[in-house]
Amino acid sequence: VRQSEEDQSGANARRGIPDVWRRAGQANRTARGRSAQSQERHQRLPEV
Repeated sequence: VRQSEEDQSGANARRGIPDVWRRAGQANRTARGRSAQSQERHQRLPEV
């Protein structure tokens, strides 16, 4: 099992995408999506 994991991380590193960075990128995308949704909610509020 460990060998296949090392193969996957090695392939990602060869592509220039370390596994940790890829996971962080996924987390950043979801966080960005959440903040964008909250901003849309604020924009929908009527101006006082």
